[in-house]
Amino acid sequence: MPSRCSSDLWKSIYEVLLEYKKQQNMEWKAVLENFENISETYIRKEVQSKSEYKRNFDQAWKSCKGKLYEYVVYSYIKEILEKNNISSISVKMEEELGESEKESVQIHNWDTIMPDTDLILERDSRILAILSCKTSLRERLTETAFWSYILRTSSDKRVEIVFITTNKDDELQHKNNRYIIQHIVDATLITNKEKYNQFIKTIEDNYKDKKDLRNFLSKIYNTDTFIEYIRKFD
Repeated sequence: MPSRCSSDLWKSIYEVLLEYKKQQNMEWKAVLENFENISETYIRKEVQSKSEYKRNFDQAWKSCKGKLYEYVVYSYIKEILEKNNISSISVKMEEELGESEKESVQIHNWDTIMPDTDLILERDSRILAILSCKTSLRERLTETAFWSYILRTSSDKRVEIVFITTNKDDELQHKNNRYIIQHIVDATLITNKEKYNQFIKTIEDNYKDKKDLRNFLSKIYNTDTFIEYIRKFD
């Protein structure tokens, strides 16, 4: 989790999030689909108005927003697992992993290295997939692709890599990022429905003559269809 997100600030953000969800009577799925709007127009303002971090709040918020997004994704996945009566698979945050679970994805070379592991999907203490949650791509998709490659070449246990994003600035449409999610990571979840639809339309318009287009688009999920990805492990 981001180091600059202090426990006190995170507690305030967490409490405002839960209160908002309760007031609006929203499921986690709806919170996730509207994450940017909820986090920026409500949670940020509510927390900042009573925060001791007023002077440096912008930097602290950036760190905590990433943690907030991870938590909402985590809660959404728990919700859909429960709704679909899938008890064999669980979702965990990195800090919930035991030593044997960490060992299954650690890389040993001079030192023991733990890849970027925001969330994991697990069955019977075996990690099935690492979920990398990013609201903004910039260089982070490349980082996810790097760990995907390393895990494939350094481990005899197949661990899939899933990239999860709001795609706020339509960065997935850039050709370098398109290549990564098509050929390197195993699946991508775009949590904003509008951004998901825009992405699909852009890819279909630009690559409609490509024979493997359907295969590529089958790896791109939204909040309604992500359960299909999870079910393949059940």
